[in-house]
Amino acid sequence: MTQVNVRRLLRAFVPFSIMALMQRGLLLLFGIFSFSSKFASLLAFIPAALGCVLVFSLIKNRSTEEEYEEFPPLTKKGFASSFMQTAVAVAIMVAMMYAVSLILDEALTDEVEISALSVISLVFIHPIIEEYVFRGLIYGEMRKMNPVFATLSQAVMFAIVHDTVNGMLYALVAGVVLAALVEVSGRLSTSIAAHMIINARSLLYMTVLADNKGITGTVDIMIFVLGAICLVGLGVIRGLGGGGESEGDILSDGEILEAEDDEE
Repeated sequence: MTQVNVRRLLRAFVPFSIMALMQRGLLLLFGIFSFSSKFASLLAFIPAALGCVLVFSLIKNRSTEEEYEEFPPLTKKGFASSFMQTAVAVAIMVAMMYAVSLILDEALTDEVEISALSVISLVFIHPIIEEYVFRGLIYGEMRKMNPVFATLSQAVMFAIVHDTVNGMLYALVAGVVLAALVEVSGRLSTSIAAHMIINARSLLYMTVLADNKGITGTVDIMIFVLGAICLVGLGVIRGLGGGGESEGDILSDGEILEAEDDEE
């Protein structure tokens, strides 16, 4: 392994390690003071994630050497292709939720009550920050070495920050799907949108629709049908020779995050 790749690994692993340790330490501290579990989880997650971003930025800024990128930069796809790719990713993650629940014979998440805090935390704060950290910073850095290695590595890291075995197993699978979505779409916004949809679905299914299995089953069937239609549509576009690429949207230096500022 070259020295450049070692530095890339450190730039991804060190901030993540600090984030994981901060999160566990804060959870332990809040547990001593008997904070509610959901509130403590949010209070621990935000500063830990911000610490990760800060350390990543400091390490990145100290690197002044021009580093060779072994893989070409991502290409941002057009809106239609990105939408269809997101729909396919959501359908795959819902299917994986059923598979993991079946294998472990238990729910993927703990009981939760619907409230302003749970909606803001699960549907907005966690998806945005987690995607920025794992699929933006960490995947964006390690992808320069190898996209497959980067996908698997950040998925393992993503799983580690989850608390339960079932949550970790699903997070591992979801991390792979979300990184693949960023890779094919060239947009971090697609993984954020998919993450928000999955979390919103889980929150509704555990609260408002907890006793309406017929409705939840129908909604999931609609998700699968839409995903299948979009998958066929992507195949047709590819067969016709159109990649859905936006002209001039090649991401410089493999940076995922900078391209989001150029959204049309």
